[in-house]
Formats: sequence, C-alpha cells, structure tokens
Amino acid sequence: MNAWATTIISGLVLTVAFMQWRTAHQKVMLDLFDRRWSVYKSVEAFLHAALSKGVHLDTLLIASFHRTRGEAQFLFGPDVHQLLGQIHAAAINMSTHALSFDGLEVGPERQHHVSEAHRELRSLLQMSQELENSFAPYMHMDQKRVPTITEYLVERNRNRLSYADDKQR
Repeated sequence: MNAWATTIISGLVLTVAFMQWRTAHQKVMLDLFDRRWSVYKSVEAFLHAALSKGVHLDTLLIASFHRTRGEAQFLFGPDVHQLLGQIHAAAINMSTHALSFDGLEVGPERQHHVSEAHRELRSLLQMSQELENSFAPYMHMDQKRVPTITEYLVERNRNRLSYADDKQR
C-alpha cells in the first residue's frame, strides 16, 4: 500500500511542478510581449511626432528614440534593428539639414538643404509604413492554454469514440 501512495504523491508533485513551470513560462512570454509592445509604441510615437512636426525635430525626441533603439536591440531580430537604424539615421539627417537651412538666405545652398530634409522626411514616411510588417512576426502571443487532465481525457475519449460507441454514452 505504501508503494502506491508514494507513486500517487509523486505523480501529484510532478503535475504541480509542471503546472508551475508552465505558468512561469507563460509569464516570461507575457513580459517579453509587454517589453516588445512598449518599444513598438515608442517607435510609433516617435514617427508620429516626426511626421507631424515636419523637418524640425527636437533633439530630446531623437535622444529618446536612441534609447528606444537600444532597448530594441535585444528584443527583436536584425531586420527590426536595421529598420530602427535607418529611421534613426534619417531623423538625424533630416534634423541636421533643417538646422543648416534655418540661418541661410534663399539660394542654391538653402534649396539643397531644404530638398535633402524633405527627402529624409519622405523616407521616414515610407519606413513608418513598413513598421507594422517588420514588427509583426515578433508580436504574436501564440502560447496555447494547456488543458487540465480532465479536459485532456475528455477530448481523447471524444476522439476515440466510434459510431458504435455513441450508444454507450
């Protein structure tokens, strides 16, 4: 009798340990999703601010994006990291050209800086349209709920039943 009790208790301990592991795993996945979502929303807010303000970007906004880009480095793959680098470079170039033409009089040099700033603004607009597709593969919550033992057995029984077993229910 003692052997059976030990086996049953061991099985229960194993079941509880598995459920705790599964809960911890789901918590890690949710935390990862939350961190990725936060980075996505920060990038989206930066692009919205950049596109609404035009070529004159605040340096604090660019510095904030730089921090966001650093957070994203270890949360996403190289494709997102490369896109964020392109956005950062375009924002810096746009801001630099905007600062360059501020004090200039109308002429070819000013026109060059204005056209370059607007070219970078258009590239930011294009990258903002690519943003969702680049982030999408990393933003899935594809963790399935683990069925309880009863749900699992009922489902297995449902799959096992044949037409003749229908009368036995």
